[in-house]
Amino acid sequence: MAASASEPVAKVVWRSRAVRHLQEIHDYLQQRNPVAADNYVVGLSDACLDLGTFPEKARSYSKEYRALVFRNHLVFYRHDRDRDIVIISAILDGRRDIKELLQLLSKNGHPH
Repeated sequence: MAASASEPVAKVVWRSRAVRHLQEIHDYLQQRNPVAADNYVVGLSDACLDLGTFPEKARSYSKEYRALVFRNHLVFYRHDRDRDIVIISAILDGRRDIKELLQLLSKNGHPH
């Protein structure tokens, strides 16, 4: 039986770095508007969880990563088809030098 369009096809796994990025985004926004901060982070989290249903929804950004655009942020993730998982690797401000950050991410796993 084929999966319906709303059933997840892959498990979404968050790297600790991506969880930290999400918390930092919330903390930054909360200083200005607590309700908006909560809404933004919930929307961002939901967009990431939707990748379990549509793992190739976002465009390929590099050989390793796909990038999902969510307002001012880019969610970098990998889709491992063999293991049926989506790995959320980083959430970065799209206004930063993404190419440089991705190089750091690929080299040592710690974009600043």
